Amino acid sequence: MKKTRETITQKWEKKYKELEWSEDIKLADKKTKLRSLKEQEYEKEVFKAQKKHDTLLKRKKLEYDRKCKNEIRKLEGKEERVYKKKKKFNELQFLLELQQENSKLRDTNDD
Repeated sequence: MKKTRETITQKWEKKYKELEWSEDIKLADKKTKLRSLKEQEYEKEVFKAQKKHDTLLKRKKLEYDRKCKNEIRKLEGKEERVYKKKKKFNELQFLLELQQENSKLRDTNDD
């Protein structure tokens, strides 16, 4: 087959069309992967927000129930209850207090 101007241009146009087709497929695959990734991230964020929402409602429900009971007690002439809040365990604060206690004990133990 003899090379001519038309056959050469056809050859390169064919190569370009094949490349375009394969890149379109790669792009479509990438889009679906990104979409599923975004959906997973979206679901994770929704789950976190829902959990935070439920926790807040549960905490406020308990607080409001206690206030309601105290108001009823006050109406009946009984004394109100004082509810203590639970302290969160702060590991860093505990370690700092422990370190300070150790340093005090070490400083007072001079012979």
